[in-house]
Amino acid sequence: MSPIELIGPGLAFMAALPPEWRDPYGRDALPTVNLWVVGLVAWFALLLALTPLALALSAYRQQEALRTSCAASGGRLTHTFSDRGGGYHCSR
Repeated sequence: MSPIELIGPGLAFMAALPPEWRDPYGRDALPTVNLWVVGLVAWFALLLALTPLALALSAYRQQEALRTSCAASGGRLTHTFSDRGGGYHCSR
């Protein structure tokens, strides 16, 4: 970044803090965030992100085990196409 681009963020952090929020109607302060809800949402997002990864790694490990046993018997792992769906089999 050039020095000219750094002027904006620099001035923004040197500005005075805004005054405290006061409700003109005399209500209580703004509600605070429930940390249990934030934690549950973060846990759910983490679960959604890691589940496909775990499934992909487990399928890879199964395929690697099949490939190893096929190579030990003198064949190689090939992909088959059929009406019932594709799969892998050991061709010699």
